[in-house]
Amino acid sequence: MNINNVGNFIAQLRKEANMTQSDVADALHISHQAVSKWERLESLPDITILPELAKLFDISIDELLNGKKKALEEKESINLEEETFINDLATQKVKEAKEILKTLENKAELLKEIAPITKPKVLDEIMEEVEIDLDQIEEFLPFLGANVLDKIINQAIVSGKVARLQSEIYPFLNNEHKNQLIDHYINQKQEYDLDDFYPFLNGEHREKLINYFFDRNKIDNLEDLYPFLSKEEKDLVIERICQNSFYEYIEDMMPFINGEQKDKIVEKALNDKIDKSILSDWAPFLNQEQLTRIILKSNK
Repeated sequence: MNINNVGNFIAQLRKEANMTQSDVADALHISHQAVSKWERLESLPDITILPELAKLFDISIDELLNGKKKALEEKESINLEEETFINDLATQKVKEAKEILKTLENKAELLKEIAPITKPKVLDEIMEEVEIDLDQIEEFLPFLGANVLDKIINQAIVSGKVARLQSEIYPFLNNEHKNQLIDHYINQKQEYDLDDFYPFLNGEHREKLINYFFDRNKIDNLEDLYPFLSKEEKDLVIERICQNSFYEYIEDMMPFINGEQKDKIVEKALNDKIDKSILSDWAPFLNQEQLTRIILKSNK
């Protein structure tokens, strides 16, 4: 469904019927502001309005959703089951609509059309009957509730296709969903890329990953997570890196390390007498005082 097509089509139909926006509003028992918003492309008619709107202009719901009239031969091929499905949804006959949906071949395309105009709880209930293609999630995300998102994540985990979850899903996940993904990431044998996930994690999630990376000696994974850590979390990471002499992982984190943390790193590294090549890699990120300390200590 295209909001531009539908809004322009409604305006066209209204004018062809020689009706004002108020005439349309009165016929549908809604406000004229609602009709105005449709035609100004600011919103779409709710699915409960579609049957009355289609009847008012003597067109099918399918034509209304597509934003154009069909030729006579095309009208004859209109899928009556699809029309019935939408009518059932519009009249709150959700159980009946779910039964019809099971028989339809183009479920995904049809749901994509009605998603923007269907109430979230109804859409969630309908989506329970559909096997969601992980490659098409983005098209539904703004309209899905927690239950459907939970189903999507479980489906991805069970099928071993978590890596196919599109990054667009992350802003819509609640804490429980994020914990599911992190726990799966930690417990499964083959890792996948979490980079796009990091900006949406809270302190509990970040701490869980920090501990995992250190416990499994996967410190290089911290490089991408580090920019999103709080100051306290960064202090902890630096402290543990210094304790374990994991200095080779510091360079990529340097742009996000503050002066005080760099002082600690330089002091500990010099005391541990680390390889000079590592110290030279840090040089572009250090201040004059820190560089001087390295030079003086190295010359002793």
